[in-house]
Amino acid sequence: MTRFSAERAWTPTPSDLASFKGNWSSDEAGATFTFAADDGRAFLKQRPDTSLVMQPLYRDHFAVPGYVVWFTRDDRMHIGASRMRDMPFVRAK
Repeated sequence: MTRFSAERAWTPTPSDLASFKGNWSSDEAGATFTFAADDGRAFLKQRPDTSLVMQPLYRDHFAVPGYVVWFTRDDRMHIGASRMRDMPFVRAK
């Protein structure tokens, strides 16, 4: 039997958002995204001019149009979409 548990809604603090700021890359995807925050709102940016608003879902998880993005404490960002469950990204140095 599968059990699901409800997660509490999450309103990230500026400090929460700051912990995710930076460039995130995946060699497998051949892509780099930038996590940015401005005035308490989070954005996922990709060159040259794509900027997607990230809606907080629950702790460390965001909805982005067409994707779900989450962060894990091993300093990874993960992206899931309809046909892709988990594409990991690492913070670029």
